[in-house]
Amino acid sequence: MPPPSATLPCAQTLDRRPPHRGGWTYADYARLPDDGRRYEILEGRMVMAPAPSIQHQVIALAIYRFLFDHIEAADHGRVFAAPCDVELVPAASGMRATVVQPDVLVVLNGSKTAVIDPARIIGRPDLVIEVTSPGTATYDHRDKLDAYARAGQAELWIVDPLARAIEVFFPAGRISAGRKAADRRLVSAAVCSDAMTIPTRLLRGWKPTVAQALAGARTVGR
Repeated sequence: MPPPSATLPCAQTLDRRPPHRGGWTYADYARLPDDGRRYEILEGRMVMAPAPSIQHQVIALAIYRFLFDHIEAADHGRVFAAPCDVELVPAASGMRATVVQPDVLVVLNGSKTAVIDPARIIGRPDLVIEVTSPGTATYDHRDKLDAYARAGQAELWIVDPLARAIEVFFPAGRISAGRKAADRRLVSAAVCSDAMTIPTRLLRGWKPTVAQALAGARTVGR
């Protein structure tokens, strides 16, 4: 654990100039060398996020296993974990590209908003999950949340590993092609912990609890 005076690494927008005036695209992103860093593109801007904490990894793995058992093993769809590129807003959409790497994501069978390509997910997964780290909490709750909202993401969970809590977000109002991206918002529906039910809309009648989703995720150091 860093001493109190240490500065935690945080997500930062890079000054690296995009190859063209339209901002960074997935094609530009895919050509980046593998230098071990985690890059994302938010509306044409390149962002570099710090490496996730150990507790972050423990929580993300627990959620992945839980969703795999209830979604993929039950043949409802596919579950993926980072690193997995999601071209949330393709350049062909006419908007500036957004490419993210959610910690966990779900694409249901017959999804109307996402396509599983051999290289990446194209479009909006049916569920995206972001697990915060000390250096990414602001980025996840502000920049990335706004990018998901403008892309029209239907359901987002933001997980706080220290509080062992899950905040669930849904769109404010109906998403439609005619609605401007700038007017789209994701609003918090609930902050859940322990035995509370997660108000997911992923599967009809499914009522998972936080305790179930985080079962097996031991706190590091204990």
